Amino acid sequence: MARSRPNPSSGGEKKTPLIIALVFFVLATIIAGVLAFTYQGDLDAVKKESDTAKEESKTARAELSKEQGRLRLYQVILGTGTEDDRAKLAAAAEKDALRDEHAKIIGLLNAKLQTAIEAEKTAFVGNGNFQAKPAELFSWPWPANGEMLASPSPGPLMVTIVKLRAEREMAMRKLLGEQKTVSTLENDLKAAKELYDTERTKLSLATAAIPKKLDEIRQALAKDLDVKKQEFLDAGKEYRPTLAKARNDYDLAVQTNNEINLKLKGIEEQLEKERSKQADKDDTNTFDNPKGDITAVFPTQNTVEINLGSADNVKSGLTFNIFPRDVKDRGFESRKRKILEDGRYVERVVPKAKIEVIEVIGPYLSRARITETAEALRDPILKSDLLYNSAWRKGSVDHVVLYGIFDIDGDGSDDIKTVARQLNKMGIVVDGYYDLSSRKWIGGGPTERTTFAVEGAVPSATAGDLLVKEKGDLINGISAARDEAKKKGNKVIRYREFFPSIGYTVKFDVNEETINQAAAKYLRTNATPVEETPK
Repeated sequence: MARSRPNPSSGGEKKTPLIIALVFFVLATIIAGVLAFTYQGDLDAVKKESDTAKEESKTARAELSKEQGRLRLYQVILGTGTEDDRAKLAAAAEKDALRDEHAKIIGLLNAKLQTAIEAEKTAFVGNGNFQAKPAELFSWPWPANGEMLASPSPGPLMVTIVKLRAEREMAMRKLLGEQKTVSTLENDLKAAKELYDTERTKLSLATAAIPKKLDEIRQALAKDLDVKKQEFLDAGKEYRPTLAKARNDYDLAVQTNNEINLKLKGIEEQLEKERSKQADKDDTNTFDNPKGDITAVFPTQNTVEINLGSADNVKSGLTFNIFPRDVKDRGFESRKRKILEDGRYVERVVPKAKIEVIEVIGPYLSRARITETAEALRDPILKSDLLYNSAWRKGSVDHVVLYGIFDIDGDGSDDIKTVARQLNKMGIVVDGYYDLSSRKWIGGGPTERTTFAVEGAVPSATAGDLLVKEKGDLINGISAARDEAKKKGNKVIRYREFFPSIGYTVKFDVNEETINQAAAKYLRTNATPVEETPK
């Protein structure tokens, strides 16, 4: 069987679509290449245009931001801006441009203000010229460190305009008021001038008649003077002998008064000499025997300890003089010093120091504070120094009475009640004190048990003193108290000698004027005080 051969016509039909497809692919590739080239060119152009648009948009935004900043500047200066506008100005990136715009605005405003000031100077009413300056009318400085821009001073322009208009209205109203006042004053001045002219005319008429009236009065006075003169001469003839006798009596009284003053002065000088002698005598005898010793000294605490306590009836407030141990052998003469007293130097026994008990620690131990020292560096308090108090005894105390004036601080008032209370507190029994207003003993008075009658100061009286009688009565009362104490066997001692002997500190340099001042209330009153017992 013969092999069949392929049909040429049928094979060609099958290849035709493939060729067509190949041709279409080639054509499509060519077309796509052409289109791709064309699209890439367009794409580059579009991109370039986009970049240009972006730059233009950026520039436009920057310009917009600048314009918004300028707008906010104008809004703030006008007063239409808000706190948000001021905050955005503070945060703006274009600070340099805004600062330049701000400077430009301020420059323009200052120029306009200066022009307005110059214009107002020509129409200014009042003394001098209109002297305002632009910086005084409007101030709006740019912040130095970038902080928030402040509001203008005295305020935004619109607010300032309103304020100035209000101030102008107030000024105008005030001006109108002042004008009305001036008008009223002018009317009052006119009326006053008319009244002045009227009164001046009346005064001229009245003045013209005065010389005649004065002459009439002068003649009447001269006539009356002659009558009075004659009456005086007639009366003098009657009283001349009486006046002569009165003058002689007066001269005799003056002579007698001078003699009394001399005698009184001599008596006072003699009394003072006797008192000084007695003081010198008592001064060395008031310090009897030592009562105890210093057992310890604490200089930094200004205290000491002594060998006396509750078993010896020691109480807080008790005072002692301190003398060195060798005073037993050398005597009190070795402790005499010259001190100023009543304006003159006198010799007195001066202790080393004075102490006051502040705490009783045990039967034979107490603590005391140092109240006074004579020479702390050259003559310090030492252990074994001796304690003296002439009015105190171990286990018992002396009794005392007080009379006279006791001005212990020099203030011009009598402190006798205070002294009595303080002595009682120290453990020294005060049997009573003499009250000068009632001339009576308060608290009992002197008894046989009383050891010392302490005499205070005595007021001074001279013959020419207007209160010599009253002071004399007061001195007599003090003398009566002294005599009563002596009758009871009391030892009379002046306070200047007694207080130093017990370590009691008082002011001794008190002058006579101060003593008289302290005694003055007893000269003016007759009231009897309520009796009280010194505590």
